[in-house]
Amino acid sequence: MRNRLPLLYATLFASALAACDGGGNFDPVLGPAPTTESNVTVTVHPGPADKDSQHYAVQFLDKEGKLIAETETEADGTAHAFITEGASVIVIGGKAAPQPTAPKDPKQQTPAWGPGGPYAVKAVLGLKPGDKIELDMAPAAEASTEKSYGTLTVPFTAKDGAAKYEITDPCSGGLIPVTATPAVVKLYSACAGKKVSLAIVAYNADGAVVGLSTAKDVEIPKAGDKPVDAKFEKMSAWADAKTFAAEVDNIEAAIDGIAFNRWSAIGFANAVALAKPAGATINQSLAVAADSAAAFQTVISAGANRKQYIVESVPADNMQYKLDLKTKLLPWIDAPTFDLAKNTIHVGTTGNTGGFDLVQARVDMHRQVTIVVKDKDADKKPRTQSYDFPLDISWTVISDKAGDIALPKLVGDLEKYNPLAAEWTPKTDPNETYTKDTVTVNGASLLDIEEAKSYDDARQIPAAGFDRAESKNVHAATETGHGARASVYVANPQ
Repeated sequence: MRNRLPLLYATLFASALAACDGGGNFDPVLGPAPTTESNVTVTVHPGPADKDSQHYAVQFLDKEGKLIAETETEADGTAHAFITEGASVIVIGGKAAPQPTAPKDPKQQTPAWGPGGPYAVKAVLGLKPGDKIELDMAPAAEASTEKSYGTLTVPFTAKDGAAKYEITDPCSGGLIPVTATPAVVKLYSACAGKKVSLAIVAYNADGAVVGLSTAKDVEIPKAGDKPVDAKFEKMSAWADAKTFAAEVDNIEAAIDGIAFNRWSAIGFANAVALAKPAGATINQSLAVAADSAAAFQTVISAGANRKQYIVESVPADNMQYKLDLKTKLLPWIDAPTFDLAKNTIHVGTTGNTGGFDLVQARVDMHRQVTIVVKDKDADKKPRTQSYDFPLDISWTVISDKAGDIALPKLVGDLEKYNPLAAEWTPKTDPNETYTKDTVTVNGASLLDIEEAKSYDDARQIPAAGFDRAESKNVHAATETGHGARASVYVANPQ
């Protein structure tokens, strides 16, 4: 039987039967049957720990909040429904909990089961027929537990004037410090069997780039029965660094920090940070090893909680960049608030009037679940025991407008994952009691994607847009016309 979210069996069966007009047949064992009778598709990209067989619970609601369809993501991560304009979709993922069984040992104080969690809930509002939504359910801090299947050894010659080196990670696109030749990188499934670009960057003692050695179309071997020990010996000759000049104009008085990052299409970056920009205009030069198009990222901060990211494509032969903040800044986000009684996040904005495509806001909730177990002790006498478990739920909502954003409400057995303004006991399980939530507003973001004309385009790829703006996949913006801007408020910056 497939792995499933706990506590969902009854809902996934009963609700699907009740909503058969919203998306096809449902088998309580095999899950949702593929159907062509749908006009919207949601594709869920799981976190690294869930990549093998995680199936997410999904509800589609109409604009009045009534259930259209309830299902799980299929083996390919997709969920389908037939919706009307203005509908919303809610996806639930989390750490699965074992099915409840009473402790076998009478002396055992806490059973080895519980409500599971933490749970991540993501909702996209304002759907239209024809939408193909991509959602990333991976928590920001989640790290992969995948083991490497081998290594790639890359010999290189020393660069005159170099004190240290870095090589691009062929699987993640990041940079790996190298102390001496040869460089050795670990291989993972993300790059198995693919052709990738490699770059070795040389730095002087001050950390400035002094050279670049590259290779394109490097074939990464696939995993086998034995650990892979591959070698690549065709890195290019060293290319000297060039000077890249950046100018930023119309710097507001509230801005207290600016940082620059120039990301190459082959996956490495040159960076410089200015803690306190002086005056309305600044000029800064970066030593870069340029052999391909790049994405130039400007990170602007105004206090500890507020940042803006502006990413634009720069051609390979362009060694100058100019940015006018008067026309490029998005509105700044005020500290978001959450009205638990009204189930509403308020995202206020100030300052610039620049347009944006979508708003994303997150609120984290903590509660306690008390589960009452009735069984028999070692002497076969009836007993009743109560067990308390902590439960954490994180809600993220995506909408087209800032201001007041009402969270859609899950229905049926899944309503236990809604924010709780008061103590609550499910009608379907009187042995469970949930406390009122303690709420923390994590933050909010505005996003503008260059190739998106409106919210209709941007809501299809919200995760990709934020990744592009905020450095997780910024080199994707090296392609002309694929820039991005984000205005971010983080309640508790690290």
